[in-house]
Amino acid sequence: MSDNPSVNESVQTAEEEISASAQEKRYLTPREIIAYCLVGLAQKNLDEFNGTKMNYFIIQYLKINPEVFAKIVLGTTIYDAVDDTISGLIIDRTRTRWGRIKPYLIFPIPLWFAGTVMLYTVPDFSKTMLAVWCTAAIVLKGLGMSYFGAWTLIM
Repeated sequence: MSDNPSVNESVQTAEEEISASAQEKRYLTPREIIAYCLVGLAQKNLDEFNGTKMNYFIIQYLKINPEVFAKIVLGTTIYDAVDDTISGLIIDRTRTRWGRIKPYLIFPIPLWFAGTVMLYTVPDFSKTMLAVWCTAAIVLKGLGMSYFGAWTLIM
């Protein structure tokens, strides 16, 4: 080592900081890991189930023209891409007494639920109003999923 006492002190201080930071690490418990995985599994399964069944239901049972449905999907996908960007910015800037993530684990669920219920409980409308109703339901469901995606920030 160096004969300079200030160098020895700075090396010792750096070693103490490294050991202190290693002691302050908080690792996830098995319970937290399981909860994180279950939320991901449930979210993905519900979204995939609704996505595949929605297409079949709207075309086969509601008798919406597949070309019209393709335009609805195109429009809602473009909207969702823009909305995901904006919702990400909003989530990043959120500061509440519950933290950054918790509000987005609770409040988007009614949006997603309302959009899903709207998709499968359609009033007796004309074809044009039916297309508008389906578009609104898909946008509402997508809006809920955009904000619910904040759960991935927990890690």
